[in-house]
Amino acid sequence: MTFINHYEILEIEANADLSAIKSAFNKLAMRYHPDRNLGDPIAEAMMKKLNQALRILSDTALRKDHDEYLFKNKPNTPPKSNGTTTANENAEPMQTKDLHETIAAFTKAINLNPNDTRAYINRAAAYKALSDKDLAMAQKTAPVKKRKTKGAKEESIDLGKGITLQLVLILAGKFQMGSDPSDEDHNDDETQYEATISKPFYLGKHQITQAQWEVVMGYNPSKIKGHDLPVTNVSWDDCQKFINNLNADSEDCFRLPTEAEWEFACRAGTNTPFSFGDRITTVDANCDYKIRKPLAVGSYEPNSFGLYDMHGNVFEWCNDWYGVYPKRASTDPQGPANGKDRVMRGGSFCVKASSVRSALRNSSAPNYQSNDLGFRIAQTIGP
Repeated sequence: MTFINHYEILEIEANADLSAIKSAFNKLAMRYHPDRNLGDPIAEAMMKKLNQALRILSDTALRKDHDEYLFKNKPNTPPKSNGTTTANENAEPMQTKDLHETIAAFTKAINLNPNDTRAYINRAAAYKALSDKDLAMAQKTAPVKKRKTKGAKEESIDLGKGITLQLVLILAGKFQMGSDPSDEDHNDDETQYEATISKPFYLGKHQITQAQWEVVMGYNPSKIKGHDLPVTNVSWDDCQKFINNLNADSEDCFRLPTEAEWEFACRAGTNTPFSFGDRITTVDANCDYKIRKPLAVGSYEPNSFGLYDMHGNVFEWCNDWYGVYPKRASTDPQGPANGKDRVMRGGSFCVKASSVRSALRNSSAPNYQSNDLGFRIAQTIGP
C-alpha cells in the first residue's frame, strides 16, 4: 500500500502544531466542500484524504507512527524547519477522531447550518469507499468543476502607505439586464431588456476596504471596524468625496459604476439569478442572516470575471439615480437625469439570499448611511 504523506495533503510543514493543522484543513476543505463541488469525484476524494490527514495528524499516537514511518522510509524528507515532529503534548486534544464526527465538526467550523450536519455525515460513507486508486482515476477522467476566472487583465493602484487598489478589466459586451417575469423572485422594477456596454472599463476587484478609505480620507467612518473589512456607514455623497480625492492625486478617471455596468460585471456572462447558478448558499456569499456582520473582502470565491463579493457582504452604491428601466434595448444606460434616491446593488450580510440576486435593485437617499452599505470603484478607460 502506498504511504501517504499527510503533511503534503494539508500543505503544511512537518512541525506544524494543532492550530496550524486545523487552519490548513479548514482552508482546503472550503475549496473541496461538497456544496461547492456537487457530484465532483475529485472533490469527494480530496475531502476523504483531508479528513484522514486531519484525523491522523491531530492524534498524538497516530501522528507519531506516521512521522516515524515517514522519516524512516524517506530520510531525505526532514521537517522544513527546526522543532518537534510530533503533536504538541499541551495542545487541545482532538475530540473528533471518528470520520463522521470530523465532518460534523467541519460543517460547524465553516458556519454552515448545524441542522445540515446529518447530510454530510451520511456522505461520509462515500468518502470511506474512495481509495487512492479511485482518486487517481477521477483525476484522469472527471472534469474539474472548481469555479475559474477568465484571466482578465488587472491593474494595481498605489494609494500610499503600502495600501493598493486592485482593479479588473471588464470588456465590452451585451446582456439581458433585469429578470424574467416568470422568475420566482422577480420584482416589478427588474423589467428585462438588452443592455450594451460599449466600452471596456476597470472595476474594483473588491469592495473598498477601511484601510483604503482611511489612507485616502484620513479617517474611518465604519461602526464595525477592521483593516480588511469593507468600509461602511458611507453615503453616496461620501463616496463622491473619496472619488474626488482619488482623482485630485492622479489623472485617472475614477467613479462609481453605473447600474448597468455593475450588473454586467456581477453576472459575469451568466443569465441565472446568481453568478453561481440558480441558487446561492452561505458557502458562496455572506448573506441570509448567517454571520450578521461584514467579513474581510475576498472571503469567498470570485465570480468568473475575478470579482469578489458581488453577492452579499455589504450593499454597494452605484452612480445612477433610481428609476424605471428603458422599454427597449439601450447602449450604456445611465439611469434618469435626476431623482430622489440613488441605486444600491448586491445585497448584504443581513438580507435573505433572494435579495442578493444579480438583478435585485435597492435604493436610498444620497445621504443615507448604514453598517451594511459600502461601494466599489470604477475607472473609465480613455477619453
